[in-house]
Amino acid sequence: MEQRLPDGLSLLIRTDFSDEGAWREVLHATASGDEPFYPQFVVVNDQQFDGVGVDALIDVVRDEPNYRSYVFVADRRTMTDPEHPVLVVRTVEDVDGTPPGQTFRVTQPEIESVEANLSIANQDFRDFVEFAGKDGVFRGFPAAPKKASAVTFSVDDLRELVARKRDIPVFAALLQDLTVDVHAPSVVRALAVDVDVYRGAAERSTGGWVNEWVEEFVRDIDGVRAADSLQVSLFGRYGWNVLLDSATSEPIAAYKQVRV
Repeated sequence: MEQRLPDGLSLLIRTDFSDEGAWREVLHATASGDEPFYPQFVVVNDQQFDGVGVDALIDVVRDEPNYRSYVFVADRRTMTDPEHPVLVVRTVEDVDGTPPGQTFRVTQPEIESVEANLSIANQDFRDFVEFAGKDGVFRGFPAAPKKASAVTFSVDDLRELVARKRDIPVFAALLQDLTVDVHAPSVVRALAVDVDVYRGAAERSTGGWVNEWVEEFVRDIDGVRAADSLQVSLFGRYGWNVLLDSATSEPIAAYKQVRV
């Protein structure tokens, strides 16, 4: 059977089917609060991936039309380790020439930070590898991280802030999505990000997605060197990338990724 992956930015692929109870524990361990699993994951629970190793997964990802630079994997260790550390696999060559296949593991509460930063290329994969423990598990950056740290931010607070700028078309569109659709109660807010990274991401669409409001986004960040960032996603449909003023939390700019 040909192995295929579903759409989605951040896949959690199950490769061990020995214990259904352990699998349920793994899903619950990725969540925060009462969610059944971390809401940004697209869960792949398909027995055709039973026992599939890292190299084979990379081959599957490489054959997919949608570009993915990483996947999350629930393997044998994820199931049996009491911490249920999820394996994270880099599926493309790094900019320094390191071949695909570099890995680290992660548990909550750091899953949110890792997924958020990898999904928007805010931090390099090797940053998490470097700060993983001797057991290969990333449990957070030290007190003075080399790059931006992250905090949670209330979607209700974001909605209120965006509403104050509803006279601007891009924020009116964002407010519409925040009001009509149901989102998680909070999102990850990355602090003091490099705005140039977001300019490049906005101007570059990835497979299966198109970016909207790019011209307005590039215009609004002109002269801005640093800001906070967050992403509001409704998987399978869209994702908003929003830059906030670090001091006031006022929305500065936003663009929307839409599934085509």
